[in-house]
Amino acid sequence: MLSCDWPQVGCTLAFAGVIVLALSSAPAWGAGQAIGIKHPVLQRNLDYDDPERYEKAVTRVMGMSDEEMLSFVPDKPYICFVHCPNCHGGSQGFQGYEWSIDRPDELKCKYCGMVFPNDQYPEDQIESGQNALGETVSYTYYHDQEIDARISHSGHILYPRRSWIVYQCRLLGEAYQVTGKPEYARRAVLILDRIA
Repeated sequence: MLSCDWPQVGCTLAFAGVIVLALSSAPAWGAGQAIGIKHPVLQRNLDYDDPERYEKAVTRVMGMSDEEMLSFVPDKPYICFVHCPNCHGGSQGFQGYEWSIDRPDELKCKYCGMVFPNDQYPEDQIESGQNALGETVSYTYYHDQEIDARISHSGHILYPRRSWIVYQCRLLGEAYQVTGKPEYARRAVLILDRIA
């Protein structure tokens, strides 16, 4: 015998009916015109009278080769929670490190100042697994025996590097929108293509 929760079914059918009614009563226009979307969709309130400001903001990323710039886009997911094996400072391994574009391959503990990677805590272990595409993804890590934790600074550093390049992509888009210079658009497209 088929059992059914009628109040739940009725609510679901009513919701589906509202959606169908809304969609069927709207004209079938392209690019969001039917619901009044104007382009560009995201208004940035850009200052078109100060293009130098936008060009200055992308000086660093524009000074990089394509290869160097794209190296900031990680080829695997970053590891969010990593604590310092030296001082165990921070809140459960979250946001315990400083990162700078001036030293893009290093993390510095906010609590004890130790810089990673280093020889005192070598990432000499490997953890591997399958991603959703069936590809093997591997991370190196240091095994902290004191608290039985796997610490992967090389996996964690992917987060600030990724955040930096995503922000640069936005700045490149703004520089292109203000100046119309195709070299900014080209760089933004390279980053988006690599991310995709």
